[in-house]
Amino acid sequence: MMAVTADFARGSSGGPAFNDGGNVVGFVCTTSSVYYKVGQGKKDDLQMVFTNCATAASVLKLIKRP
Repeated sequence: MMAVTADFARGSSGGPAFNDGGNVVGFVCTTSSVYYKVGQGKKDDLQMVFTNCATAASVLKLIKRP
């Protein structure tokens, strides 16, 4: 996994993540939101969102034939 600074939203999973040279370096996987306050089933004051991708190298290992 790798964290990226690009924003993405629901429905983006599986989409490519590119480096500044235009090469695919990963594939969109998850977002994780961090809130300042969480209590009584309520999340308040969003602080940041982590955006994570599977690395292209790890995906290639899964699909390459021996």
